[in-house]
Amino acid sequence: MPNENKKNIDAQIKRVEEIAKQLSDSEIPLEDAIKLYDEAKKIIGEVDKKLENIKKDIESK
Repeated sequence: MPNENKKNIDAQIKRVEEIAKQLSDSEIPLEDAIKLYDEAKKIIGEVDKKLENIKKDIESK
């Protein structure tokens, strides 16, 4: 399970990096930029929760 979590977190971080690149490198419509921003914000929240759970797991051992 830990390797699965790491792969998932890595994939999520990669997606956020792709979104950041899209937002900075291209002239996309505002509506699309907002959707991308919201997606990135959601992913960052999910990753933060996963990392917090991992931290609690480590501290409890």
